[in-house]
Amino acid sequence: MSDIPQSWKHKLKPLGGPRWPLRCRHVFAADDVLRLQAGLWPRDMDDCWAIWLDGDVLRCPWWPW
Repeated sequence: MSDIPQSWKHKLKPLGGPRWPLRCRHVFAADDVLRLQAGLWPRDMDDCWAIWLDGDVLRCPWWPW
């Protein structure tokens, strides 16, 4: 696995405010789960989202630059 997740995770602020689970009842294919575990990480300053599967939690933080 690349070092991209670690290079981004330290830049993300902890989530603030209320939190709640989203229950969408969507079933992901095995290939999709592998992609989510690897994560989708910003490539440049226009990308304001990072998405990755952290255990059984799908993390989708947004931050303004």
